[in-house]
Amino acid sequence: MLARKTNKIFYGYIILAIGWFIYFTNVSFLLYGVTVVNSHMVIATGFDESSVGFAVSLSTVIQGLLGVVVGFVVSKKGTRIPCVAGSLLLAIGCILIATMSLSEGFFVFFYGVILGVGMGFAGMLTVQVMVNEWFNKNKPLAMAIALTAGSIGGFLSPLLLEWVVSISNWKIAWIVTAFVCLLSAVISFLFLADKPEDIGEVKDGAKAHRNDNENEEIKEYAPEITIKSLFKQRSFYRICLNYCGKSLIYYAVVGYLAIFLVSSGIESSAAAKSISLLSLLSLFGRVICGFIKENFIKPNWLITFCNISMAAGLLVIITLPNIDIIYIASGIMGFGLGIGQVAMPLTISRFFGSANFAKANGIIWPINYVIGAIGPIIVGIMAGSMGTYALPFMIIAAVAIVCGLPVAFTKLPDFSRPPEEENRSAILIEDEN
Repeated sequence: MLARKTNKIFYGYIILAIGWFIYFTNVSFLLYGVTVVNSHMVIATGFDESSVGFAVSLSTVIQGLLGVVVGFVVSKKGTRIPCVAGSLLLAIGCILIATMSLSEGFFVFFYGVILGVGMGFAGMLTVQVMVNEWFNKNKPLAMAIALTAGSIGGFLSPLLLEWVVSISNWKIAWIVTAFVCLLSAVISFLFLADKPEDIGEVKDGAKAHRNDNENEEIKEYAPEITIKSLFKQRSFYRICLNYCGKSLIYYAVVGYLAIFLVSSGIESSAAAKSISLLSLLSLFGRVICGFIKENFIKPNWLITFCNISMAAGLLVIITLPNIDIIYIASGIMGFGLGIGQVAMPLTISRFFGSANFAKANGIIWPINYVIGAIGPIIVGIMAGSMGTYALPFMIIAAVAIVCGLPVAFTKLPDFSRPPEEENRSAILIEDEN
């Protein structure tokens, strides 16, 4: 590993750039970019579209189920090994798809299993841990910058891979994707350092500590706790509940909002524009969240705001189906979503500390994927039985608000007792509301 301390620049900025690139290549290319490649592949090979859909769903489920494993590995071994191994798996999987997809079964295994495991180990969860390990005072802005890679990559990667297909074919597009994943593995191997102390650095950089006396006094006392102790925290379940509400309404909107709008007499082009506005304002929300100081607005308040804003936007669309109002409401939902995507890892870090971030986030992480898999199914069943999407949307909005509120009134666990007392009791005391 060539990572080393430099007196010219805080190495955490280099780590942030690496994390951004990993998220851009390993997640954006494989979640958004290859969707256009798959459309060309289906035409060329005659594969059943349902098989491609099953492969994508399988990959998503595997990523979610790996959350606990990845959290454990990262907490024990750091981020470098998972990033290198996961990126290499992604590169191998892409090459296999390009060269050996002789049947739908091969494609399902290559995409669903190999790429699912690769994205699980070298994806968003690991990038969030990187930011948590290297930043403290500047963590909100650093987290926001890292997570913009998803929105930017989601916009650029489909255009790039579509251009590659237009000048060659779908197999070359998969090879290009393999190359960027391999590049991610090489950069991680050469330059990624697990923690600041490994190379003689400190969180946020020594210059930040010299220039800010308050920051110099920050000594976060959050001892490493067991999973059993984590499960005894009331705040842990409230964060999980919030995540359930957010995931439920988000996937319901992504899956059915356009269908609802078209069925309500809105032109399909306008419905598509509303989804685009949601994505665009999500990027804006992420950036804004990075400039919000935790001592001014607490991150657990922000994840509550995420649920409420998405629910409010959806309710406005249902009750006032005017095209201009729909655009505004979609923007409100997107802005809240972007705020929540950055504020969630900040909330986990604030409540359980850096020492337990990977562990806690790894356990909470699968919620997004489980709800993402079953949420739209529930909405579809309800809409089919009721004959409309309006009432299911109202129910989903109400659930999102109810799930989002408790965490806003949750106080931090008490980490003030000495470690030996903590070990004897094996439980953290949490302030009552």
